[in-house]
Amino acid sequence: MIDGQRNYEEKRGFIRMSAGDADIKLFIGGVEYQGICLDLSSNGMQVRGKQTTLAVGDKLKVHLPSVLPQFPPLDVNGEVVRVDNLGGGEQLLGLVTTLA
Repeated sequence: MIDGQRNYEEKRGFIRMSAGDADIKLFIGGVEYQGICLDLSSNGMQVRGKQTTLAVGDKLKVHLPSVLPQFPPLDVNGEVVRVDNLGGGEQLLGLVTTLA
C-alpha cells in the first residue's frame, strides 16, 4: 500500500496492530509491573497499567507471553516515550522497543 493511500489519523512509519488487550509484564530495576498491551508495531507498543511511577525516559524490559505454544513469547527492551495519567492509578504508556 502506498503511504498516500492510508486512511488513518496519525501518519506513522509503522502500522499498529491490535494486541487484543494482551497481558504484559514490564520490568524496571528488579520491579515487575503488570499491564495490558493495547497495540504494537515493529518498533513500539501502547500499554495500559496500574503503575503510576513510570516516566518518560525510563528504560525497561518487556515480556509479552505467547498464547500459542508454537510461537515464542516476545521479549524486548523498551523506553517510555509517552505517559498519560488516566486517573484511578492507571497510566497509558507509549514505548519504543528494540530486540533484547
